[in-house]
Amino acid sequence: MLKSLVKNTLLAAVVGGFLGSSISHAADKVVIAEFKWPAAQGYIYVIKQIIEQRLGLEVEFQPGTNAVFYAGLSKGDIDLHLESWLPNQLALHKKYVADAGGDGTVVKSKNFYGGEAGVCVPRYFSEQYNITKLTDLARPEIAKLLDTDGNGKGEIWAGNPAWIASKEYTVAYRDHGLNAFLDTYSADAAVWFGSLKKATSKKAPIAGYCWKPDGQWQLYDLVELKQDPHNAECYKFVNPQTDEKWFENSKITCAGKPKSVHIVWSKKLEDKNPLLVSFLQGVSLETQTLTDWAYEIGAKKQKPADVAAAWIAANENTVNSWLGM
Repeated sequence: MLKSLVKNTLLAAVVGGFLGSSISHAADKVVIAEFKWPAAQGYIYVIKQIIEQRLGLEVEFQPGTNAVFYAGLSKGDIDLHLESWLPNQLALHKKYVADAGGDGTVVKSKNFYGGEAGVCVPRYFSEQYNITKLTDLARPEIAKLLDTDGNGKGEIWAGNPAWIASKEYTVAYRDHGLNAFLDTYSADAAVWFGSLKKATSKKAPIAGYCWKPDGQWQLYDLVELKQDPHNAECYKFVNPQTDEKWFENSKITCAGKPKSVHIVWSKKLEDKNPLLVSFLQGVSLETQTLTDWAYEIGAKKQKPADVAAAWIAANENTVNSWLGM
């Protein structure tokens, strides 16, 4: 207890001496880009509480899309974004992040956690109909089971229309031969989660894009459908931001690359609050930690703030290491 008090006291002294007039600008809130899915909510509340409790700064959230976030980071209107998925956001990095060839107005942390993306179905659906591969969804009898609107074709979710992933999987579904049997739709993740909850409660068929970390795997007992291993020859995705004919010019017949998820922040933050930047550089998480947060928030319906507070209390040494203590 005394050790913790000493550390906090020393940190307060360091903040005061290191930031000088910067820390007096407590009215200048730290603006964090906000995504609403459970894992992201766990993450953003952990960072918020550490910034407020240990650095003495006020935090506010700014919802939006990646395009909005990066433009805001570049201008300094948004200070940091915790969920920069690569290679999904590579086009934005090429525009704003120096190590990707951008203008340097946005900075990427070297640390990251691992993310994955694929296509999933409930385990009961997979086992009952021997659905193990993405191409199994092109079997006419399976597509018929996925038809919920009676038009003769099944449905499969590709992701939120604002996500690069939804464009990738629209291409992947086409190139795995699904379009003759399934209609691809894009909608907010809340729509997918609602459909997933309804379908699994009735043991009904459903299929769509899924990602890790997320609590849906545990909550709904999902299985990922196999795809051929990734290589450059079978995975050619053209970003819509760089080519109007991206759909025609893309071809995806295998799995995508593993994802790395980085914190990015405004270059202006390095002058505005260098101690905060130092903290962000130290943040390092395991994928399982975010999966646990997602399960607590998404499945067990715990409040993100409560999940964050409990995790911080149980992981003081980790938090101190992020703060360089």
